[in-house]
Amino acid sequence: MAICAPAAAVDFGNPVSGLNGTWDTTLTYGSTWRVQSDDNRIVCTSNGGNSRSCNYDDGTLNYGTGQVQNLFKFLSEVSLNYNNFGLFARGRGFVDTKADDTDRTDLTGNAKDKVEKHAELLDIYGYANFDIGSMPAQLRVGKQVVNWGESTFYVSGLSSLNYFDVTALRGAAVELKEGLLPQEQVYFSISPTDNLSLEAFYQWKWHDTNNDFAVEGGSFVMLGFGAWGDLGTDWTPYGGFFDPNFQHVPRLNSEEP
Repeated sequence: MAICAPAAAVDFGNPVSGLNGTWDTTLTYGSTWRVQSDDNRIVCTSNGGNSRSCNYDDGTLNYGTGQVQNLFKFLSEVSLNYNNFGLFARGRGFVDTKADDTDRTDLTGNAKDKVEKHAELLDIYGYANFDIGSMPAQLRVGKQVVNWGESTFYVSGLSSLNYFDVTALRGAAVELKEGLLPQEQVYFSISPTDNLSLEAFYQWKWHDTNNDFAVEGGSFVMLGFGAWGDLGTDWTPYGGFFDPNFQHVPRLNSEEP
């Protein structure tokens, strides 16, 4: 369920001097409800279910039936123009009063930053509109999204060069521009004719996709069905390895998959 207030736009500036701007803000409320109890097919055997893996039942065990998301958020955009030059900035923020109301495991600080409350500046770039001969052109420099090959059902094409906020895309009342996150790049476009345009960009910095949050211990792959591995505490059949407790494989801190 989502309730979206009409976008409130404010124009300001002095057209005579060539300086003008627009401030556009959207306020949104979203709510998510769980109407069914835990499905034993995705709950680990050590937690009373039938699944042979303990790696993906934390979420379903942490939130019972009823309201699981109570989300208030804003998305604000400011555009300043002076003759043929301009500056664009976009930011967002949200508060979810139900995110930390968990049944089993408390959220970590990083998880709270992703799903409980957060505010950040997204896009910020400068641009210039000009003519090359009789052909109109535009140059943009800064943090921005260049969205080529947008697809509703398939993640593919050049739009995959952008990085995503997976947590935002799974929330209530989300817009696509909240899920595609800006990166530092230079963008250029030119229109040789009314029916033809050419575009190019150069990206000089890369960011990681923001995946779903994990509770404490979520950085490990659990190898057994319970508190102790089924092969014993030293994993003798496999030669004894992994970590001092021999119960999980720790993941190293890395930007590589």
